[in-house]
Amino acid sequence: MGFGRPKKIYVSIRQDEETSIISFGDFQFDLREIGLCLKEVEAMDEKESE
Repeated sequence: MGFGRPKKIYVSIRQDEETSIISFGDFQFDLREIGLCLKEVEAMDEKESE
């Protein structure tokens, strides 16, 4: 798997009251959504360990 020459990647973070969006290259992540997913996974782990 070759990606060719590395390009400069600009990271930008946009925040407003509902979202925190991080974008770099062609990817965008909403931090709030990622946080919610992590909380759900933790909750599932706790249920399984009971």
